[in-house]
Amino acid sequence: MSKVIKKSLGDTLGFKGELKTKHRIVLEDTMFSIAIKHAYLAQKKIHERMPASCELQHSLITIVMSSACLEGFFNDIGQKHYTEKIWKRLEWSRLDEKWEILVEKLRDEPLGESDQVLVDKTRKQINGLKDLRNQIVHYKARWENILPRVNEGLTATKERELYNAKAAKEAIKTVSDVIDAWKKLGGYFEGDWKGDILDDKLKEYKEKCGFDPYS
Repeated sequence: MSKVIKKSLGDTLGFKGELKTKHRIVLEDTMFSIAIKHAYLAQKKIHERMPASCELQHSLITIVMSSACLEGFFNDIGQKHYTEKIWKRLEWSRLDEKWEILVEKLRDEPLGESDQVLVDKTRKQINGLKDLRNQIVHYKARWENILPRVNEGLTATKERELYNAKAAKEAIKTVSDVIDAWKKLGGYFEGDWKGDILDDKLKEYKEKCGFDPYS
């Protein structure tokens, strides 16, 4: 009976010891798919006149997943444009700060007026999504004066005004606008999901919801 000897890749290539390679599993597309699905469900609950709590649940998921998608997107780009040592320090920056750090690295020359307007507008969108996400993830319940009662016996609290289908739609739009802005500024994706796959997902979102996130 022959004995099978398993060799490591390092041995096969003539290296001593183990040969290590870096591999990153891309989760941004999965997170964005989850965000789109629940943005659609949040909108669907309104049309079906379902309890407002259903709209709230799906909106919360969309906001958190959209923010996580952008975080992964920025970290992916940062790891490719900076050394590991430098990015480990920069990755602790706020989400909107990462955007400007990456844009600055992308462009050697000063931004033109139109490009600067685009960068500032995009940062404002990112900042809005980041603030909503932080309010959810670091949620602090506070006593407050309730507003007049609305339908279904529910009270119109601040949470129901902040985390709704409209906010979910805006979260999807923010991710899309960030990707588009990055492209317009000369950014590239090295064949990642952010190109055709993103367009397909937005098309799917439009078909499911019956409306465009840009409308």
